[in-house]
Amino acid sequence: MKVLVVTMPCFGDNVPFAGFVEELGKRGHKVDVISSSANIPGIKELFEKENVNFIDFDIERLEGYKPGRKITIEDDAEIFALQIEEAFNRAGDYDVVIYDYFAFPMYYLNGRKDIKLIRYFPNFAFDENISKRIFESDEKNLAQTAHAIELGDDIISRLTERGYNFKYSDMGKEVLNNVPELTIVHTLRQMQPFEENFDERFEFVGANTTPPSTNDSDIPFGEMKGKIIYVSFGTIQTEIGDRRLGAFKAAIEAFKGEDVSVIMSIGAHNKKEDFDEIPDNFYVYDYVPQTEVLKRADLFITHCGMNSVNDSIYSGVPMIGIPGAYDQMLTAETLENRKIGREIRIENLTPEVLKETAFAILDGEEEYSNVRTLGDIMKGLNCDQKTADIIERYAMA
Repeated sequence: MKVLVVTMPCFGDNVPFAGFVEELGKRGHKVDVISSSANIPGIKELFEKENVNFIDFDIERLEGYKPGRKITIEDDAEIFALQIEEAFNRAGDYDVVIYDYFAFPMYYLNGRKDIKLIRYFPNFAFDENISKRIFESDEKNLAQTAHAIELGDDIISRLTERGYNFKYSDMGKEVLNNVPELTIVHTLRQMQPFEENFDERFEFVGANTTPPSTNDSDIPFGEMKGKIIYVSFGTIQTEIGDRRLGAFKAAIEAFKGEDVSVIMSIGAHNKKEDFDEIPDNFYVYDYVPQTEVLKRADLFITHCGMNSVNDSIYSGVPMIGIPGAYDQMLTAETLENRKIGREIRIENLTPEVLKETAFAILDGEEEYSNVRTLGDIMKGLNCDQKTADIIERYAMA
């Protein structure tokens, strides 16, 4: 079986693809992945697996590109439009085409008898309720949301100029209304907002975890005292990203001198020198191997990116969600609804609120019991194998 996979040029969105792509390759299927490594370290390495070929649309493909030039949203749109064109041109050579929901123009292969078409959501799927939250409510003005809407609409405009036809003039309606025969969703059904609205066309496969690293020798777990709190707000610039320094400082004020140990992963956007003090019970790093830390953590304070939430569920660790983008806000609400964590909006974040919320979870039982139950369900699904099984079965039907 020959498979074409079209992904969004974003590291986090590619992590869910990498697992089932590797599994398909192990089973002897030939898989080509069309994406872009432009300003995204590590994305090619995700797909350097047996029988897998990465087709890279990097920044050098842009007309008039000069090294060192800052990448604009127009550049992103052009790169993605080039990916889509390449995918359309190649599609007839494959038995199956799998596309990220953000590669929504691929839907127009639907109906071709020589191709089995599968849409893939690397987080939760969209219905009318979610679409209204994203594209019509005040949340559309959030930085990441506004960027996504502008990018999607620009892609439509560019491809329309090149002769492609769309039913709708905006990305939101394209994603909501163009539903293929099969959509695979990379999360538990229990973590899908409005899950009762999704019919048999949607297969929920659970989740894999962020590729693990065993290089945790620099983290002195053996000397840590009390329960371990892990704090990380992701890598991309969202509302919480823009205000992450204040959130880290709130954590320092909340937990300094307390009988807990705090591991903070501050990312590339902050430095240790940004903090007036780092208390003795704090361990601050640019990056940590998240899956390894979560094996030892008792609480995760997170921006509620879906990969991080899935990692935490898999490890049985309850969360405090401090979201900064549309998907993160819905995910934080789902944490509360499922009673596996609690939400604090960034505008309500103070050291006092954070401390009170954290110890309410640490001293309780309900969130721990519920998240461990979901973690057991997730482990039992064998996400990557299940996804590959679904793809094979659909391709042969």
